[in-house]
Amino acid sequence: MMRRLLQLTVDGIAVTNGSKVYTKNGTVTVSGTLVETYEVKEFTIKGQTMPLSAGPFTKSLTLAEESHSIVIKVKDKADKETTQTVTVV
Repeated sequence: MMRRLLQLTVDGIAVTNGSKVYTKNGTVTVSGTLVETYEVKEFTIKGQTMPLSAGPFTKSLTLAEESHSIVIKVKDKADKETTQTVTVV
């Protein structure tokens, strides 16, 4: 489900599940495109609810100086959940 619904970048770098992104500052920007929303009932980034609207999205996150996992979840109307995790170091 995730592949057809979501295109994702972190600080401008295209990422996939399990990617690792390195940053020198405490803020990262997660952006991408939610391709369709017809079957989607929930969309979250690091536990924060995102709008269910097809098209581009951007979410800035402030992180402490340690390794973080950013978890992106999409749940459809049948309650099937797809999770994509990106590690920011």
